[in-house]
Amino acid sequence: MKSPLLWLIVLLTAMLSACDRSAPPPPQVKSSATDEKQAQTELDVLQTRFQNALENHDDLALLTADARKYVQRYPKVAAGHVMLGNMLMLQQDLDAAAAEFDAALALDGSQAEVRINAGTLALQRGDLDIAQRHFSQAVGLDTSNPRFRVHLAEVYIRKQDYAQAEMELLEALRINASSHRAYALLSDLYARQNKLKLAIDQIDKAIKLAAGESKFENAYVLSRATLLLRDNQPGEALKTLNSLPPRRLIQPDAAGKLAECWAMLGQPQQAAAFYEQLTSIDPANETFLAEAARWMIQADQFDDAQRMIDRLRRTNSRNAEIDKLQKLLDEHRK
Repeated sequence: MKSPLLWLIVLLTAMLSACDRSAPPPPQVKSSATDEKQAQTELDVLQTRFQNALENHDDLALLTADARKYVQRYPKVAAGHVMLGNMLMLQQDLDAAAAEFDAALALDGSQAEVRINAGTLALQRGDLDIAQRHFSQAVGLDTSNPRFRVHLAEVYIRKQDYAQAEMELLEALRINASSHRAYALLSDLYARQNKLKLAIDQIDKAIKLAAGESKFENAYVLSRATLLLRDNQPGEALKTLNSLPPRRLIQPDAAGKLAECWAMLGQPQQAAAFYEQLTSIDPANETFLAEAARWMIQADQFDDAQRMIDRLRRTNSRNAEIDKLQKLLDEHRK
């Protein structure tokens, strides 16, 4: 007969054997190398999808959701946070984008381009101190990159630290004398100090260097016209504005500068005629209708002005300019 102890051993052995047969196998734990390889593979796929979405102008909502899942699975992959931050930034979810860039920098603070993105977001939110910190650290990581210094100079300009801004911009131009953005910011810097001749010289250099890059070139041309008007040179400003492409010239900011030129030249009727022509191109544009009426009043074209006010009223009876324009017209008619 078996002893009680022996029976206990047999029973425990049988129980453990039954547990081994009924319980599922434990999950396989990936090795660190395997996990990193999988994370990189998934990241490559997402980044390819992101690039394709940008090229095809696709909606980013679904892709952003997949990127969020990725960073949840792999929270210690800095590149994943950067990718998600870029997606969020493009969708104007600035706070969420900033949080992702911060997460990426917490994992790897040596990413200069990520600091530029984080600083740019801070600048858009008006957080100048945070923007300065990010841009300064980017410059420290790559002192030979002129673009980083231009970003930093922009913060100094916003802070009205003009001496420091000028130093950064001149150093950026020493590194790369073809930086049109640096010259444009120098122009802005001098204009803020009412050094108009210097400002015009710098914007002229920016325009020359930006030739062929229409987005920048057109913006710089408009800046030049603005400076010339400040310098009491409406004729030169008019010539400058007329160098813009017609499609750009009819945008509200450029159109307003054209009207200002004609006003300074004592030709408000030219501004009135220009805006009336714009109302023919875009009949429902309330800004064009209001400005046409305003300049017709200045040109003593009262009946035409009333016609434009009436058109504005029919277009949008709630437009806040209607009562102001009607009052102005009534005063001029007296």
